[in-house]
This record gives sequence, C-alpha cells and structure tokens, in this order.
Amino acid sequence: SEPRTVLISCHDEHRYLLDFQNAEENLIFRIAYASVVDNSFDLNKFNRTLLLKGHVAKKSLSKFKDRYLILVPRKLFILSTKTSVYPRSVLSLLDATPRYDEVRNTVHLDVLGKEYVFRGDTKEESLEWFVALAHGCGLS
Repeated sequence: SEPRTVLISCHDEHRYLLDFQNAEENLIFRIAYASVVDNSFDLNKFNRTLLLKGHVAKKSLSKFKDRYLILVPRKLFILSTKTSVYPRSVLSLLDATPRYDEVRNTVHLDVLGKEYVFRGDTKEESLEWFVALAHGCGLS
C-alpha cells in the first residue's frame, strides 16, 4: 500500500513533509514531481480547470491568518503566500461540505471531520468562495 506522506529535500537544504489525505493523492503528486525534476512534465496530463484563486483569511487556533487558495474541481490548495513553492495543505473535496455563515461572513468547509474557516475581504468575496467551493465539491 502507498504511504500518505512524502518528504522532499530541496537544493536550498529545506525539507518539506507533505501529508496527503490518501495514498492516491500522494502517488499523483510523486508522479508529477518526478516529471518536473526530470524535465518531462506535461501539463496536459495534470490539467485541471481553475475555479478560483486568491487571497483569503484562514482561521487558525486563535486568529485569522492571510493565505492564498487555489481551487480546482475536487481539490483545494492552501498556500502561505501566492509565491509559495509548496502548499501548506491539499484538501480533497470529494467528501467535503461547505456552508456560509452570514452573521460572521465566513465560509466553513468540513473535510473528514475537520473544519476549515475562511473569509474574504468583503461579503461578496466570501460568497464567491462559498459558491466556488460548492461547485468544487460537486454540489452545484
């Protein structure tokens, strides 16, 4: 059986431990990464429709932190910044459920028992993320 984690060592001596939700996601990442390293990456093999990308505030334990999200069908990539090399998290949206809180102007995403909370700079941005996440989860 395939592992759920992969450790990447970079030329700048940084190391990244990526933990995937399942072994299949890990395998896809390792195939894509290996093709980038050996200069044979074919974007058409990994092409996905971009649903939405942009800056949001993501709730951590005690406060909201700026993050950059990239949403494609059935996947949400959470990055520290727009220029981050690797995502902080990659969420499979197959069993995810989004909901919008009008009072707090936040989008809540339940993924396998864990809740992620985001908000845009405006109510319109938060609603745009909610609608896009519903689409990305296959609910619309």
